[in-house]
Amino acid sequence: MWRAYDTDLEREVAIKELRVPEYVTEQERRVWYARMGREARAAARLRHPGIVTVYDRVMGEDGRPWIVMELIEGQSLAHVLDQQVVLPQQRVAAIGLAVLEALSAAHAQRIVHRDVKPANVLLEGDRIVLTDFGIAALEGDATLTRTGSVLGTPAFMSPEQITAQDITPSSDLWSLAATLYAAVEGHPPFNAPTHGALFVAIATQEPTPAQCGGPLAQVLDGLLRKDPASRLSVARIRELLSSVASPGHQAAAHVDPPIAVKGSTLRYTDSLTALPSPPEKGRAQPANPGKGLPEYEAVVKYRELARTDPERYRPDLAQALHNLGRALKKLDRHADAEPVRQETVVLYRWLAEADPGRYRGNLALALHNLGFTLAELDRDAEAAPLKQEAVAIYRQLAEADPERYRPDFAISLHELGLTLWKLNRFAEELPVEQEAVATRRLLAEANPERYRPDLAQSLHNLGLTLWKLNRFAEEVPVEEEAVAIRRQLAEADPDVYRATFARSLSNLGNTYKRLERFAEAAVARQEGVATYRKLAETNPDRYRSNLALALHNLGFTLAELGRHTEAAPMKREAVAVYRELVLADPDRYRANLALSLHELGTTLRRLDRHDEAAPLRQEAVAIYRRLAEADPDRYRGNLALALHNLGFSLSKLDRDAEAAPMKQEAVAIYRQLAEGDPKRYRPDLAVSLHELGITLWKLNRFTEELAVEQEALAIRRRLAEADPKRYRPDLAQSLHNLGLTLWKLNRFTEELSMEEEAVAIRRELAAADPETYGRGLAQSLGNLANTLERLDRHAEAAKVREEAETVRKQSGQS
Repeated sequence: MWRAYDTDLEREVAIKELRVPEYVTEQERRVWYARMGREARAAARLRHPGIVTVYDRVMGEDGRPWIVMELIEGQSLAHVLDQQVVLPQQRVAAIGLAVLEALSAAHAQRIVHRDVKPANVLLEGDRIVLTDFGIAALEGDATLTRTGSVLGTPAFMSPEQITAQDITPSSDLWSLAATLYAAVEGHPPFNAPTHGALFVAIATQEPTPAQCGGPLAQVLDGLLRKDPASRLSVARIRELLSSVASPGHQAAAHVDPPIAVKGSTLRYTDSLTALPSPPEKGRAQPANPGKGLPEYEAVVKYRELARTDPERYRPDLAQALHNLGRALKKLDRHADAEPVRQETVVLYRWLAEADPGRYRGNLALALHNLGFTLAELDRDAEAAPLKQEAVAIYRQLAEADPERYRPDFAISLHELGLTLWKLNRFAEELPVEQEAVATRRLLAEANPERYRPDLAQSLHNLGLTLWKLNRFAEEVPVEEEAVAIRRQLAEADPDVYRATFARSLSNLGNTYKRLERFAEAAVARQEGVATYRKLAETNPDRYRSNLALALHNLGFTLAELGRHTEAAPMKREAVAVYRELVLADPDRYRANLALSLHELGTTLRRLDRHDEAAPLRQEAVAIYRRLAEADPDRYRGNLALALHNLGFSLSKLDRDAEAAPMKQEAVAIYRQLAEGDPKRYRPDLAVSLHELGITLWKLNRFTEELAVEQEALAIRRRLAEADPKRYRPDLAQSLHNLGLTLWKLNRFTEELSMEEEAVAIRRELAAADPETYGRGLAQSLGNLANTLERLDRHAEAAKVREEAETVRKQSGQS
């Protein structure tokens, strides 16, 4: 290939020269010339950004053909792999996707490339170009191969090429998969000492599954199949590669080094003259993660030595790469560390295959480190299988040599647990955390001073996992043990362990609360408040928010125990701390303040301190209104509840004219929410309608109240049909209320059916639980008697009043 300059069109071009060995026959020479002509024709038929553009084909003075094509300012994938060994999976997926699109364009023109390999994939920044259609098969062209002969590059040829079977577009897909395999593994899927042995392997054996393929494994496994008909479809390949190449994987940026071109000149026509290569200044340079660090220089040194004597220096190169990765990790340069650690894994995998006794520990550490780095880059789906493999190796090593490898095994289990947690794979995480606890318990028994903190951490993690799985009863002893260990540690060294002790107390309190063991939760949360108070005194910026949450939770627990007088100051202090936090960071803490105001208002209501509750609830409404404007899906429900509560407090203060619009707005919001999620919000809408009805009754706005009570009744009827045990008492109450409203409107005939149904329901309820429902039944019977009298049905009214009197006596009413 030559770099040249087209003086007519004033552009740089690339020129492909065909050099035929002198020993070939004239007939073979003509075949070579014909192949180059076919390459020009094949490429000229294609117009695609992923395929090198052919401008012209010319004949030299000696009859040799030359192809003039666009100049690609980059280098081949083969050259990159020679320098870097392997590439990150996201980069490989992007390359695969681009080559797939180029091949699809060629296949649409009935052209099969037949020689897809790293050397024919050019990288020009973000552009990826497929080149060299020299042995492409064109429909309508006479074949240039002899019967039984094969064309292609052996390591990347499909089984059907090896066995001289029909070549189809699927053959190119095999070669694409072999190319991607080489990019992630550092070598093609098949290796053999001779071409003959290689042909036999490709034709008869299955490839070794890619160890570093990660999310690309499905593509590789799906294409490297002997039967072309069983290979993945183009659409499926595109889907899989796109998912890996997406920005969500956050792969490290990759800049390709410049292509090396000849600097000599060539003249073959009067209009096209090759020029010396332009200077490298300003050209994209290769990404050299860690350049400038002493560890990087060691990598450069041993990489060069390993090229000349791999058997001797490959272990040194692997160690140098390990050291460079560690140095980059300490600098928080995880994107730079990732390709370094990818290569470290590949090298130690090779070394461990040759000498497992010596290098399996190194391989486990390399896998662990790469998994850590990918997790730091939020690529947890890729990190998980690496960490799982590290755990598997460390488990075997720890069984053989527990004193040496058990600590590493425990750390590796811990790291795997973190990744599975982030992936929400809690059922898989559970046995990992259980094994980590068991392993660290053994370590802590042998060396408590060193490993008891780690045991506490593993217990803490196991507790969180059990929480996520709703296995709270099992979680309790785990959290209790973590608290006991961390209490001892915090007493001995409060500066180091007080914070983790407080966190464990918080978790234990939450677990007790979920089990409704509020008395025990209160004790844990009181100690948590005391601990966070000490932490906030020494480091308020870091721990005041924790203190506020601890106070909030303690107040909630005391309220659940009916200890509202004790709960109130806890909740009030939480509100005060959150107010201060909101001043500094409103976006972060405004929602917490609103919730804390709600809780304090609820406690003050329970204490009948409505004059104190009302302004707090007004403040909560104002905050939730702002939050709901910014995020209605998340906060409209909170706003509705805050309006409802404020309306209730104003009603208790006989400020019903102010309460009515609050309750009306709450009903309007709940009505919209119930339309979208009836199961969740229909009960709230019913309660809110009930409260609005009471306020309108007190304001003598009976006509407005009627529609409200009718809607409440309709909703509660539906609720009672679905859950009669829970909602039939509410249905009876709504029937009772609607009856009273109809009475006020002198609509006695309509009222009668309401009162009769209310009495029927309350009779059933009182028969089962007279103490709870007897008073309500007596009240409904009295209302029914009044209505019958207004309708001049006095005999019936008298009987109903007798029943009402009997019920009153039985329920102890005067």
